[in-house]
Amino acid sequence: MRVKTGDRLWLVPPQRALWAPPSVCHEIWAQGPFAMRTLYLSPRLCSLLPPDCEAIDVSPFLRELVLYVVRLGKLDGAKGGVTDG
Repeated sequence: MRVKTGDRLWLVPPQRALWAPPSVCHEIWAQGPFAMRTLYLSPRLCSLLPPDCEAIDVSPFLRELVLYVVRLGKLDGAKGGVTDG
């Protein structure tokens, strides 16, 4: 997968991920079939994370955690659980 952010180009292999803060415009491109999961975090939580894009390793634990959260569906922090929408 290739991700373009402003004047930077990121090549993201399957065992890696790209952290992109909420304010960063980006374009995702891949040649051929691929699967990806995207987590959207509250801007309030993002203040604790890096202010710029950053490549990160995806450990087996992190991979399973992301897959679990995606299976749950949309989380609503105000309600403390999963929402239908």
